[in-house]
Amino acid sequence: MLAPLDLAQQLHARIAELAPALPWSGPGSVLSLTLEIPLEPLRSSPDSRLPQCLLLSPARGESRYTVGQARAWRFSGRGRLQGLHAAARQLRETWLSHDPDDTGVRPFALVGFAHAADDPMHGLWSDLPNTLLQVPELALHGRPGHSTLTLSTALPAAPERALARWRTLLDRLLTGPALANAPRPEARLRRVHEEPGMADWSHTVRAALRTIDRGGLDKVVPARRVRVRGERRIDPGRLSMALSYLFPACQVLDLRFGRTRLAAATPERLLSLRQGRVEVDAIAGTAPRATTGGRDRELAEGLFRSSRIRTEHELVVRQLGEALAGHTLELDCPDTPRLLQLANVQHLWTPIRGRAAPGEDLLSLARVLHPSPSVSGYPVPAARDWLARHDPLPRGWYTGAFGWLDDHLEGELWVLLRCALLDGDSAELYAGAGLVAGSEAADEYRETEHKLDGMLAALRYA
Repeated sequence: MLAPLDLAQQLHARIAELAPALPWSGPGSVLSLTLEIPLEPLRSSPDSRLPQCLLLSPARGESRYTVGQARAWRFSGRGRLQGLHAAARQLRETWLSHDPDDTGVRPFALVGFAHAADDPMHGLWSDLPNTLLQVPELALHGRPGHSTLTLSTALPAAPERALARWRTLLDRLLTGPALANAPRPEARLRRVHEEPGMADWSHTVRAALRTIDRGGLDKVVPARRVRVRGERRIDPGRLSMALSYLFPACQVLDLRFGRTRLAAATPERLLSLRQGRVEVDAIAGTAPRATTGGRDRELAEGLFRSSRIRTEHELVVRQLGEALAGHTLELDCPDTPRLLQLANVQHLWTPIRGRAAPGEDLLSLARVLHPSPSVSGYPVPAARDWLARHDPLPRGWYTGAFGWLDDHLEGELWVLLRCALLDGDSAELYAGAGLVAGSEAADEYRETEHKLDGMLAALRYA
């Protein structure tokens, strides 16, 4: 493997060689250059002030790491997803992509949006926009046996300035100190705030059940927020490694945007679109894990036996299937769910598959899928209205979505669950529970605690 300094010098020379043929003043909005590079471990960030993102898919052995902002679009309000979609389509038409090594890897942009269109993004969310489309300046994409580097700049660009910027980012990324990965002893966490507590949660559950009994809702998903403080500052790099180890089947996220630092390990895809194939996860129905195999199986079997839990799950599958029906071909919604087992909880899971109908893309499909009934309720419009009146906790990007899309408008979006906002030695965690007829406040409160346990376990080692 090349020494980091040697690799940086080789990349500088290669980029300088290719630069004269690049369309710096071309009729486009963004220019991207993709090169194949040797597999390299991630090193320290080039500049802590720059937007940065790490996306890890441990089970697939895939990673995406981005730094900087070549172009960005922000939206909020009722038309935010329409505006996001229109900006992405315009970007696709004006994105000039060059792949001299024939890697076949497409440049990609980051996409994220809050749960609610009118969320003001206050508190620890304040540096994140409600809705974001961002082309990074530098992107590393790693998968088994293959790694690429993509450099991007807004057009028109002055070649000397763009090349100097790329050189600076590469030098700091490749020659900086390696990310710390030595284990730390487990730290104690102290809970300093929770909202709502058990009494207020019980009040919310009773209000929801009254609405369900009157026929105004079939399901609704209120949320809780918990703040914890540790014995020392939280290290986001160590947190990502702990989450990857504990939850290899999840999508792990570490996002830095201004002063906002968001970490997540989410099991639920809102949507994947690759080569026209659509994949959506219907996840609803939760039980804890147990330390003995026999008890663990009992808890799993209880998910399948419970008519209340099966009803909750079937509502999610039905809504997602109805939303996709006019936008996909060959849609497959299995009648029987599977079991998705994570380190701390297990869920009923139905993978929904199909082919995108002509003219559809990642964001056109996201517009009909968000918010998923697994995080809002069913019917979705009624659940959204009920939550606005009875569950005023601002969610920010929790139960929104985040992911990436390429210059063909394919990619992945993940529902932001099991997430934490980091703040020095403290973190704010979020969890929710789906309420249907027959739900008990104490049981649903315990479910939120089981969901919080996963992030809490990772934080103790971060």
